[in-house]
Amino acid sequence: MNVSVDLLAAALDCRVKTQLTFIPVEVKPDPETGHFNKRPLVKKLGPLYDTALDEATIRNLFASAPNANAMAVLTGNGLLMIDFDAGGRAFTPWCEKVPEELLARLVIESTVSGGCHVYIRSSAATMGNDRLAYTADGKILIETRCAHALSVCAPT
Repeated sequence: MNVSVDLLAAALDCRVKTQLTFIPVEVKPDPETGHFNKRPLVKKLGPLYDTALDEATIRNLFASAPNANAMAVLTGNGLLMIDFDAGGRAFTPWCEKVPEELLARLVIESTVSGGCHVYIRSSAATMGNDRLAYTADGKILIETRCAHALSVCAPT
């Protein structure tokens, strides 16, 4: 099975449905920390953050990234991602505070580390990348990604 072809098809499908920008990334576990290192396989990300890419450009990005084993969506341009780390333990309490009708409209994904990503699209999404909450031992519990960041997303 050619993973890049599957990722390309997913990126193109997601682009059509959302008008957001999806790029190839390589995700590898760090044997020392157990965390996952996420490396974008695009040389110049800067110009890509503020525009939705056309099909030909996305095809070229994935064709030039044979080591891609994941894809990521670029945040900003109206997309905010809330990242619930530490096994997602703050996610359920957060959901209990969000009105059900709003919660039903959000895109929510599980992460490979057991956390959750919540995606919110809004013209008011202009926040930066902020750390909102920490565990008692100082690890990040909740953070946002909105300004020129990337978020590894399904189907990876």
